[in-house]
Amino acid sequence: MPSKKKDSVDSMKRLQVVRFRSLEKPKEDEFSLELSKVHNYDDVVERVASHLGLDDPSKIRLTSHNCYFQQPKPQPIKYRGVEHLSDMLVQYDQTADILYYEVLDIPLPELQGLKTLKVTFHLYSKDEVVNHTIRLPEQSTVGDILNDLKTKVELSHPKAELRLLEIFHHKIYKIFPVDEEIENINDQYWTIRAEEIPEEEKKLGPHDRLIHVHHFKVDAAQNQGEPRSSTSVQNFGEPFFLVVHEGETLAEVKVRIQKRLQAPDEEFSKWKFAILSLGRPEYLLDSDIVCNRVQKRDVVGAWEQYLGLEHSDTVPKRLKEGNQLYQSVPKKSYAANQAAEHVPSEPTHFGNASNRDSNDATPPPAGKVRFLSYWVSSEASLLLEKIHGLHKDTFVKFSVTSRFMQTGVLESFALFVESMLTTKVNEVNEEALSQAFISVKEFEQVGLDLLWLKRRLEEAELVNKLSDSRIFVESCETSLKWARAKVRELKEVLARAKEEVELMSRESPESLGVNDPVFEGVL
Repeated sequence: MPSKKKDSVDSMKRLQVVRFRSLEKPKEDEFSLELSKVHNYDDVVERVASHLGLDDPSKIRLTSHNCYFQQPKPQPIKYRGVEHLSDMLVQYDQTADILYYEVLDIPLPELQGLKTLKVTFHLYSKDEVVNHTIRLPEQSTVGDILNDLKTKVELSHPKAELRLLEIFHHKIYKIFPVDEEIENINDQYWTIRAEEIPEEEKKLGPHDRLIHVHHFKVDAAQNQGEPRSSTSVQNFGEPFFLVVHEGETLAEVKVRIQKRLQAPDEEFSKWKFAILSLGRPEYLLDSDIVCNRVQKRDVVGAWEQYLGLEHSDTVPKRLKEGNQLYQSVPKKSYAANQAAEHVPSEPTHFGNASNRDSNDATPPPAGKVRFLSYWVSSEASLLLEKIHGLHKDTFVKFSVTSRFMQTGVLESFALFVESMLTTKVNEVNEEALSQAFISVKEFEQVGLDLLWLKRRLEEAELVNKLSDSRIFVESCETSLKWARAKVRELKEVLARAKEEVELMSRESPESLGVNDPVFEGVL
């Protein structure tokens, strides 16, 4: 009897009431199920499917809960990617009681064999930004994406050519080659945008330049008397390319920009124009030759030198598309797009962090708590404090001066680190490592010291390669053992065959050979 009571108590301890929420409504509990922590993946999805009246449990996809940020984790749980319910609920040193679910249109194993990308299509000739979900085999190329899009969007003319871009922090970072495979494109960290290639870009003269154009505004919190060359800028809106011709003045370029953006005269007259390099604006006069002010080589990267349009964020509808674009699709970069999720849509500017101390009487932003001299969400502060305690140099040279951007960058950095906490060493493959280093590089550009993080990623890569090498060695040893056993077997067969040959040789007549007629010497 005592043993049965103990088993019953152990069984009760393993029970867990899990609250399930639709991924489309992540703040609302939809139903609860009492499950066992030792239930395997199939057990859990079968229970969920049964509750929802769904015949095929493989069409259920689950996502774990982010305990730090009280929201779904960026990545869903892969099909049979965890062993037990407890693995779905545990995050670092915390345990959740929430899971998010989706009902897919195809079974999850089939979906995982495909690459799903969220692509926004931007058509300049119309006030239109349309979001598309593209689903193709992982071996497909960027060209396949563009061909698929051509069947779904309205083009300016039948022979229009499209291109695919990576957008990060309202800047264009990359034009994808059409032959690049889509397997390594990650739309979680970047906004993927498709657009038509304007005809003028196809007819560039030998001295024409294709430059990046970005919208920006000066941080209102800059100290008075500080030179404009060292002001802090904040990008917003939709970036684009512009052809600048040899000898073309800013005044001439402005006419084309206004026409393209359909900006009203009264508003456009207030805009300022500057060449920005590493975030520092050099303002232009109408008489300046634009080509002469742009570097001939991309010394710091095309995205770091651009023609900037300085104006308020109150912009014409065509420009507003850029803001709507970033709000209407999942954010793609921890370093910027995720920041937009954690701060107000209308930024409140605060004083420069270096001129503020803990006794500052300025009230904190709503829902934010103090971390060092910055304001972040309470969830992010837990992880940031832990990082600061273990790696004190991480935030020493943090260079973002706008309080609005400080909050966004630090919260997105915490989210990035949190996502890495759940990454297993055997998942640090070449693609995952590449994406992680892209994010690390972006955070380093704003002064975060992440040497410790890069070393651990490199160590994880080494351990993973070592594990692969050991598996290969074990495989070779197994094959060699099999081969040796096969050799012993063949030797035994060979010995028996030789004995038979010897025996038959003694009994075989010498007067009859294999090539002789059967009745040779008889008839």
